[in-house]
Amino acid sequence: MSVLKKRIYNARIPILIVLTILFTFALSIFMLSRQFNKFKEESVYYYNTIIKESIDRKIEISENSEELFDKKAYSLMNSISSELGGLSVENIDPELLKLISKKYDVTGLCILKDSGEFATIETSTVPGEQGMTTEDWGFWNTAIVELFNGEEVTVDKGFSIENFWIGPKTYSYVEKEAKGQSSFYKYAYIKNPGQEYMVSAIVSEQNYIVEEYDLNDLLSRYESDIDFIESVYIVDLSRLKNNAADKEPFIVFGSDRLKLFPLVSQEIKQSGEDLTGTHSIKSEGRIYDFILNKISDEYYIVTIMSGNNNFGGIISTLAILILIFSLAIYFVSVLIKKHNLQFQKLLTLESKRSAVALDLSKVLSSIPDYVFKCRLDDEEITLVFNEGSAIESENYLPFGSDPVPISDYYPEEFVSSLRKQILLGFKGIRSQLEFKLSDKIYSFSTSPVYSGPCEVSEVMVTGIDVSSYIEEREQSRYMACHDSLTMLPNRNMLMQDMQDIIAKKTPAMVYFLDLNGFKSVNDTLGHERGDELLKDVGNSLLESLEHNMKLYRFGGDEFIVLDSELRAPDQLLELSRRFKYAVSSLESQFEESVNLGVSIGIALYPEDGDSIESLIAKADRAMYESKKHSSRLYTITI
Repeated sequence: MSVLKKRIYNARIPILIVLTILFTFALSIFMLSRQFNKFKEESVYYYNTIIKESIDRKIEISENSEELFDKKAYSLMNSISSELGGLSVENIDPELLKLISKKYDVTGLCILKDSGEFATIETSTVPGEQGMTTEDWGFWNTAIVELFNGEEVTVDKGFSIENFWIGPKTYSYVEKEAKGQSSFYKYAYIKNPGQEYMVSAIVSEQNYIVEEYDLNDLLSRYESDIDFIESVYIVDLSRLKNNAADKEPFIVFGSDRLKLFPLVSQEIKQSGEDLTGTHSIKSEGRIYDFILNKISDEYYIVTIMSGNNNFGGIISTLAILILIFSLAIYFVSVLIKKHNLQFQKLLTLESKRSAVALDLSKVLSSIPDYVFKCRLDDEEITLVFNEGSAIESENYLPFGSDPVPISDYYPEEFVSSLRKQILLGFKGIRSQLEFKLSDKIYSFSTSPVYSGPCEVSEVMVTGIDVSSYIEEREQSRYMACHDSLTMLPNRNMLMQDMQDIIAKKTPAMVYFLDLNGFKSVNDTLGHERGDELLKDVGNSLLESLEHNMKLYRFGGDEFIVLDSELRAPDQLLELSRRFKYAVSSLESQFEESVNLGVSIGIALYPEDGDSIESLIAKADRAMYESKKHSSRLYTITI
């Protein structure tokens, strides 16, 4: 036997050991990679399940905030339209619109003119819009044409009332075509009968989202807190499957910062109805995995993760190593060192996995304020799990704890209020309850936990702090019915109060007050001084009201007083003198020579009409009669 053959023969055991080690290592890498992918998928599903209650609530809050803003926008647009007054299109330039935009805190304004079957943008604060038409705007054009024709808006999207319509949130057509950007905006439109044009306001998403409940922020924190998560957003698959128009965004929350959504949407369409499991896409030589989690019939969470971009390189490296180590009979010691190095890489990979799990645990523990599970033992509600950022450490109950009475951990008043919702949960019914704990208002949601078909074994309760949202909601409701300048009840509240009077058939009087001399104050002293005068007029008129009277700002320099008591002629004379003095007495505030007055028209219900429109119209005509005959204190319809 030659020396070479003998050395090879003697080295057969080390070679077998080395090959066995390399094979085991390759198999371990392969299995660990699979396990890590499975861990990522399970982690994403588990995380999405835990935060689903928070997402549901935040979507509800975002949509409610958007709905409240839509109603509030009606008053805002009336104020903007009144600001333009009787100006013609030729006298409205972009600089004037920019001043009004800044005053009313809107992103932009434009003026549209009727062109028959569509409208044309005559003037705008947005560069590049002037001269554009709405001819290819789809349902937006339909709504705009209907407003110009004085018709009711029939489009089933957005919100409309009388001569006002605000569409659903959408992209800016100028930004998207010129810069490829896709920020979300609201477009509102109002067409007042006294104006030959239509006013449109652009409002950015930041103006109506409640910051504390911004889903974009929640999803952004999700991305930054977990290493293997590349991007997270919520999509409306119903629009995607129906091939909705490009101006309707498919991504409703979150940001496609990697610009992968075209590939994601293509993969979704190819998958048909089977949206389960992990899907893979490739972009610029990199592999990405993504998972879809259902929130509702329309909304899905899309979670994009980094894929196995280096696995092929690992396999190639191992193949080369096997070849090298098979020939390297004399370098067994080097092979052992190589083995130790690879083993260290394996430990590092396991360490990273543990770090990801720890990061995920930190994120999960920081999201809900209260999370606890309940059981029903002989009509007594017990806790088997109690956690959340608002939970004191001594009240923490880990998974698998023995049942303890819920009253040992929460106040009796809270337990009594929540008991009904928990019992509904054991019947398979989800419910919600708002309750004040520790000077904060929390929204508690109950969800049944099934242990078998139609068998509820536990009820999961989650609570999040909604104190800021409740305060914002109440403020929005208040502002929807009050004028933003004078803080008086506005046209919306007037319509509601008059509707109540007509429904109850209660006799009443409507006083229509129009200021005299206000236009000269605006023209000579500026709009800012004019606004101060309107606030002073409102306060002065309030002091002159009798019992059972209510003052409203109708628009511009017009006010309406609603009186639920029918008054005799001598009382009307006295009231008219008082109203006129309340206005004229404000002349002393001005250093300049100013003549202020008020023209008054009165209509009676039910004698002068049985509808809101007819009563206001008659009071308006009577007011103009008083304006023609300046010696009259008031004019009443006959």
